[in-house]
Amino acid sequence: MFSLQAGRALFGSVPRVLIVLGSLATYYLLAIWLEPIVPWWFVTLLGFLLLIGLIYLGSIWLDRDIMRGANKKSSDEASN
Repeated sequence: MFSLQAGRALFGSVPRVLIVLGSLATYYLLAIWLEPIVPWWFVTLLGFLLLIGLIYLGSIWLDRDIMRGANKKSSDEASN
């Protein structure tokens, strides 16, 4: 599911970097706010879920980049 290419896809463009950093910053602020209220394991579980979600998002973006590259390559070959 996760590969180095999917990790690179997370940081492939400025909007993607902003989404990843915004997600991590939101988790950090939420964890600080929730820590006194909920047990420590809940905050940890929430962090793992965020990490899994980011890994999944990276694999989706990688698939989209691969398909976009294949479509561009086929359209370039058709125009030649």
